[in-house]
Amino acid sequence: MRKIISGLFHGSKPALIVAVLVAVVGVTGTAYAGKSDGSNSKGDSKQSQTWKKSDKGDKWNKGKGDKDPKAPNWGQWGHAKGGRVAYGVATVNVSRAGAPATAWATYSTALGSPVGDNTGGVFRFTCSTAMAPCTVSVAGAVLSRSAGTAAIYPRILIYRQDYNSPGPESYCEYGDGSTGALPLALTKQPLSSTPTYTPVPVNIGGSADCGGPVATAGDVNQITVPAGYYDVHSTFVFLTA
Repeated sequence: MRKIISGLFHGSKPALIVAVLVAVVGVTGTAYAGKSDGSNSKGDSKQSQTWKKSDKGDKWNKGKGDKDPKAPNWGQWGHAKGGRVAYGVATVNVSRAGAPATAWATYSTALGSPVGDNTGGVFRFTCSTAMAPCTVSVAGAVLSRSAGTAAIYPRILIYRQDYNSPGPESYCEYGDGSTGALPLALTKQPLSSTPTYTPVPVNIGGSADCGGPVATAGDVNQITVPAGYYDVHSTFVFLTA
């Protein structure tokens, strides 16, 4: 073997030397880092991983089940299975032409801040003359690995543009709070991509200002609006113990 390697450095090109050395090492197996498990025809293999911290010999050899003793425990913050994971989710629903209300926007935020967690956004919908009246409503849920309750505090702001004679858009309705000026308690439920939403009333104060045929004031389960183009701004604050 030494004669073969020695001979390669006399009269051979560097690229050829490297190619031959790789072939030789591959045959002897001295640089083999892992082996294929046969599960992937493209040659994927499972290899051991070695991390050297410094030249002083500190190292971490990672095998099955081994963990870096100095690595942070992300699981305690909910980044790994079994961690304290919790989310606040809310939907803003629209009903047109008497059809069942459906979610036009879904918002989500991770929970855990001591001052509350916020989520929300803006969307537009059209309520034509044939579809009117239309309704806007809110629903929420708290998803968690632990039991208990959390609270939701909604804010909703609606702007309207006339449908038949489009012109400037103007403020239409504002509501905040759920039971008067207070948040609404929600029972936590398991993590799911299809949570069970609880209707969340919105307090619109002393009058309904959008011109809908239902002029209910105070805590309302839905806001009724006439024909028009609507921009719906919403913010949801989730409060946890």
